[in-house]
This record gives sequence, structure tokens and C-alpha cells, in this order.
Amino acid sequence: EAMTCVCSVGLDMIAIPGLILGFLQLLSTMFSISATSISREGKDAVYMKSIPVSLYEQYICKGIPQILINIIVNIVILALIKILFFEINFEYLFVTFLISILLSIINSQVMVLVNLINPNINWNSEYDATRQKTNKLFQYVLTIIIILILVYFNDFFSDTNLNIACYLIFFILLICILIINFIVKLNIKKIFKKIN
Repeated sequence: EAMTCVCSVGLDMIAIPGLILGFLQLLSTMFSISATSISREGKDAVYMKSIPVSLYEQYICKGIPQILINIIVNIVILALIKILFFEINFEYLFVTFLISILLSIINSQVMVLVNLINPNINWNSEYDATRQKTNKLFQYVLTIIIILILVYFNDFFSDTNLNIACYLIFFILLICILIINFIVKLNIKKIFKKIN
């Protein structure tokens, strides 16, 4: 049945979405939009504190461009996978896509947070603003951590029905996003302290 071609090479069914998600996470490291979202504003970043939009809402908005790009890339990659491996169940790819969106949100929000904690707003050219090796290194580390978590999920849910496992992972990641947002909202003024 579904994914017989993949299972025939000895991979667990739960490993397939994990492998796809891991690959999508590696691709996301090519885009460092969130990691430099504040720095690119330069000295104008200080105006973020005076415009009639809450700091929390601005924090959320800064992460949206990278999330949208990741969603487009994920759709293209998953569509190609479906075309090349037609036997893979569409439902599995759809749930994988939903999980990839949550991972993109986590990645983007964390990287905006990192850029707020370690901004580079005193630059002479926009090229200097994007050359934040520390932030990019953190993004690579974050990607590795996410992939390791996916590996852990694979082991933990290895004896669980694939549909149930995918939905459980979805809700775990959703809870993580809610926790991140709660912490950020609670400490938003401290987080924006370096923007002055």
C-alpha cells in the first residue's frame, strides 16, 4: 500500500516524514531573513519603539517573511516528492507540511529573538547588517537541534501509528510555539532593550 517502495528499503514509516522534515530544515538555513530582521533596519530600528504598533506585534511581523518563503519552498519540495514517489500517501505529506510550517514558525521566531538580543544596527552598508556570523551560527545550531529532536521523535514514536504520531508531534510543536510567544510577550520590553 502507501509508501511500500520506501518501506521495502528497510525504513520505518515514521522515519519518512522525519527525513523529509530534516531535509526541509536544512534548506531553511539558506534563508537568514529572520536572523537579520532587526539589524537590516539599522539606526532606524529605534523608531520601532515609537510607532503605534505594540512591540510584540512587531516581533511577530518580523518573522513572517521567512515563514512565507519557507512555506513556498516546502510546497515545491513536497510536490516534487509526491511526483517522484507517487506511492507516498498524500495525507502523510499534508501532515508533514503542517509540521514543517510549525517548525518554520519556531525557527523564525527564535531567530528574530536572537537578533533582538544581538542586534547590529550601527552599520554603513546593508551588507554589513547581514554579516552577523554569531546569529547565523546560532541558526545552524538551532537547525541541528531541531533535526535531533526529529530523530528523537522518530525513536519515541517508532511503535505508534504514523497518523497518531504525526498529530502528536504537531500538537507538541504547537504548544512550544505558544510557550515561546508567552515568554516573549511577558518580557517584550527587556527583549527590545538593546534597540536604542
